[in-house]
Amino acid sequence: MTLALTMLRYWLHVLPLPTLATGVSGAAVLLLLVDRWPALMLQLAGVGVAAGTASRLFDEPAASVVDTLPRAMWWRTMARMVPAALLAAAWALGVSLVEMDGVGRNDVIAAQGVAAIVLAAGITTALRRRGQAAPGLAVGSGMLLVLTALVLVNPLDEWVPLFPYGGHGDWDGSLGMWTSAAAVALLTIAGSCMEGRHPRSWP
Repeated sequence: MTLALTMLRYWLHVLPLPTLATGVSGAAVLLLLVDRWPALMLQLAGVGVAAGTASRLFDEPAASVVDTLPRAMWWRTMARMVPAALLAAAWALGVSLVEMDGVGRNDVIAAQGVAAIVLAAGITTALRRRGQAAPGLAVGSGMLLVLTALVLVNPLDEWVPLFPYGGHGDWDGSLGMWTSAAAVALLTIAGSCMEGRHPRSWP
């Protein structure tokens, strides 16, 4: 109970709640638009908004002060993983409620968003470990630019099917790639957390 209250107080103080609310609302609107007008770019935009929102959850604007306190980065990162997990669950639930037949497989589109959230968390956490206080905006923007470029101009589309479209796309290949990316990101997060762990970090 004490840990839960500590987490709650921590979230209320450090999480960018307006950004989180805006990101969730934006992703929901984009999923509704995909339901009405099936389009690859709308699908990509939804994944990008989810990833961008997740990356901001791991920013630490007051890092110069917070990093000197007993509560280590690994504790703070694990605390922020909870809202990131809720964001991923909300994306997966939203995709399950939307008709994706005109775009592709619901399970893979859900996996794309969840993996993008985990990937954003992994990159942001790694940059935080290297001393960058608030890399979230750059990470989210960079991911969206890279993913958009891969959709618009991807000479390796046959071998790198990140965003297949329609009934004939390589959806199994896409699922495998996004799952692998998420696994690497989780290992990155674990490595960043274990690197700074010490026994005085618990509240």
